[in-house]
Amino acid sequence: MSHSINQRMTKVGRRVRDILIALAAIVCGALLALVVPPIQFGGAQAAPCQPAVGRQATADIPPGFLSAYKQAGERYHVPWPLLAGIGKVQSDHGRKLVADDEHVGPMGIRLDTVTDGVPVRPATGTGNEADGDENGLIDLHTPADSIATIAMRFKAHNSSGGAQANAPKPDPKAGELARQALEAAERYAPGFDLSAAMKACAA
Repeated sequence: MSHSINQRMTKVGRRVRDILIALAAIVCGALLALVVPPIQFGGAQAAPCQPAVGRQATADIPPGFLSAYKQAGERYHVPWPLLAGIGKVQSDHGRKLVADDEHVGPMGIRLDTVTDGVPVRPATGTGNEADGDENGLIDLHTPADSIATIAMRFKAHNSSGGAQANAPKPDPKAGELARQALEAAERYAPGFDLSAAMKACAA
């Protein structure tokens, strides 16, 4: 398994490695506390930002989650399969929530990255979280807000070109979790080209 992953990483090149670094940061919930280079998009072939939903996606992802992945992807210009891949490795789309005091919601967002450490609060348009269902309340226990928050952070991180210097290194397991998320994304959207989709989303 690890050998095939390494071969794939060699083929996809620097653009996808950069994306995976950012994805790894997101998966471990420390996106805004990591030094991650901006993602470069030159050279990829034309592809849709939001690819078609594959059969495995409809079979494995609950309808409410699939809708939330697609809506957040459209809103924040992030390919929905990436969001679904994160949801798969973090909680199997809400089926296996992390039971600890450090993470919250189906996307496994770390509480120490949440504004004031409060996962449920009125949506004021400020902070590091998104009101995905636009009901006026931030609730990171819900799929809509948890997924939209991850999408918003991904977009904001790439737009800013990375976080501050002297930040902590990512969790050692981040890279493997990111690779698992990418593999799930590719299963959910057959033919999904990560770098090409990201280029289309950035256009």
